[in-house]
Amino acid sequence: MALTMLAPHLEIRDFWHGCIGIQSQSAASRKASYFASVTYGLCIVVRRRNSRSIAILSAGRVVGHHFVIAVWRTKEAECEPIMKYLLGAFFLISALALRGLAQNSEQAEKPTQSPDGKWEYRLLEPEDDKSDQPPAIVKTDTDDVVVKLPEDAANSFVGAANVVWSPDSKRFAFNYRAGSRYVTTELYEMRGGKWQRLRSPQKEASRTLERAKTAEIREAKLPADIYQRRIWDTFRVIEWPDARTALLYAYSIRAVPVKEDTADIDAYYVFTLKFDGNGRWRIVNAKKLPAEEREKIPPMEGE
Repeated sequence: MALTMLAPHLEIRDFWHGCIGIQSQSAASRKASYFASVTYGLCIVVRRRNSRSIAILSAGRVVGHHFVIAVWRTKEAECEPIMKYLLGAFFLISALALRGLAQNSEQAEKPTQSPDGKWEYRLLEPEDDKSDQPPAIVKTDTDDVVVKLPEDAANSFVGAANVVWSPDSKRFAFNYRAGSRYVTTELYEMRGGKWQRLRSPQKEASRTLERAKTAEIREAKLPADIYQRRIWDTFRVIEWPDARTALLYAYSIRAVPVKEDTADIDAYYVFTLKFDGNGRWRIVNAKKLPAEEREKIPPMEGE
């Protein structure tokens, strides 16, 4: 009865397990659109009243992911074999999707532990329903928070944040998305039995990126004060080659007006940071990355 009220000129001839909702254009229209929202999977046979042709819709949803396999118009007498085929295809896709989602879920829930197993990165429970999960470093297998990570990391992008540990577990970099077009990093070091936050490498790395973009603008014979629209900025540690060496991947992209179009001005670098063990670090090398090398660096989620 509810389905008839939603679309009085349509009738459901058959369906397989699911929660069905149908939307249609006006009865006066010759074309109709069909939509199904299901819990697990379904195959619906829909026929316009006073018509010999039917439409078969096979669709499904697995943990919030929607799959529409086919919308098939055919004669009513031929619907049963098509329906069986579509249901079989849906079961196959569902099985593959569930396996992939289970693997992703397991990886997402697994905390990022330090190499020595003493510390782990974790998203804590939010204070209320309106807050995002604050990131922290805790003692492994406990709820003892030893480092409260930057508050601006507790945003809608916190799921993309990650921690990169040094091999000796005495240092780590926390990479996080601090804005819609901005990824940054914070460095921490174990000193005197406590974790201490070090100065950020972003300021020094930015100077090199700015010089490279300025040179590119000059080579393009564009005005030095040309308007630059921010596209993206990234500063994140991608690797610790040894206990006192970190590799910082940094790049900056700007769009500038060129005649009636725009062009990108960008700079990509990998900086080598050396740590002295006393809470200080310095950049010992800055390598400009060509396109073929930067493509080898896995992107952070959202980049």
